[in-house]
Amino acid sequence: MKQPLPRFLLACAAVALSACASSPPVSYFRLDPVPREARTASAHPAVVTLGPLQFPEYLRRQQMVVRGTGTSLIVDDYHRWAEPLDLATTRALGSSLEALLAGAAIVVEPGMPGFDPDYRLTGSVVQFEADARGVVTLVAHWSLRRADGTKVAAPRLGTYDARASATDPGPVAEAMAAALAQWSRDIAGELRADVENLARSG
Repeated sequence: MKQPLPRFLLACAAVALSACASSPPVSYFRLDPVPREARTASAHPAVVTLGPLQFPEYLRRQQMVVRGTGTSLIVDDYHRWAEPLDLATTRALGSSLEALLAGAAIVVEPGMPGFDPDYRLTGSVVQFEADARGVVTLVAHWSLRRADGTKVAAPRLGTYDARASATDPGPVAEAMAAALAQWSRDIAGELRADVENLARSG
């Protein structure tokens, strides 16, 4: 014959069930790339290997991170990226470059067999989050080289800001996408100029 559970165990189980029932649902967000537009493909399409991009450990997570007061950071367990932010940023950056450079192929490292890249894009993200007012700051180092090692753009540090329409996670995600789009356009401009220069000199 089964013995009844002690009263304190029953009470603990009831508290746990009550806590689960009252917990808010987890919401997921994506980091959207630059929209694709109808563009004529370049007569000299480039193959570019991207990354891997380096990220600080506090951003290598799914939870959204917001800067608090002073040096504090707030990790939001109930509002998350659909994938860790470092992977989402790399994916969105590659897709944005393909959208901005019609005909280009962006291969995220470690890459795939059969690709012979024309350029290598490397970088590291120093900061990429919003503050309590919804102001997003993206700080990133990046370097672009031809496959033979020739520098296209000297290693540089870029800072990109975007303000969310509200401090809610959805608008913040959109502002982060806007900051990433600024970085994408800087890289695309350098790459497009070098491709055109090579075509003219060849």
